[in-house]
Amino acid sequence: DGVLAEVEIYPDTDHGFAFPLRPVYRKQAAERHWERLINLFRRRVG
Repeated sequence: DGVLAEVEIYPDTDHGFAFPLRPVYRKQAAERHWERLINLFRRRVG
């Protein structure tokens, strides 16, 4: 029994890219990140 995992790389981003108040914020990548994270929580947590 293995562990299911997905890895997504966000090119041209730095640590903290998903937070609008950070200078490294990248809107398009952040929107995709939050959408995927929220969907993961919905699938796994309910």
